[in-house]
Amino acid sequence: MNKKSFKLIGLLSLIAATILLVACQSDTKTEASKPKDVQWGYTGSTGPDHWGDLSKDYELSKNGKEQSPINITGAEDVDLPELNLNNQESEAQVENNGHTIEVSFKNPKNTLTISKEVYKLQQFHFHAPA
Repeated sequence: MNKKSFKLIGLLSLIAATILLVACQSDTKTEASKPKDVQWGYTGSTGPDHWGDLSKDYELSKNGKEQSPINITGAEDVDLPELNLNNQESEAQVENNGHTIEVSFKNPKNTLTISKEVYKLQQFHFHAPA
């Protein structure tokens, strides 16, 4: 990897860390939620060896040919536009569905602007257990 690749990875890591810190330090009101019914797991009869048998929706985990990790080839060095992060204090809802802990934001003013494109922060999540 070259310097530009390291800079991009560092920048993206910094953005993710900033969003996480803002979310954790803000005076956010959260709603704890109960885990939903879990259809798959990480061990036993609902573990990875059985995912493809649990539902038709999961068949690719048994029969698929292009699963993660994916070998990315042909990457090119490019000059990327500036990233502008706009953080606002906002209420959030926290949901634990047994696989992920998802934080959803209600304030549409949390944005990331790249060139002229504006992206609204709607949610971020963590895989759990992980």
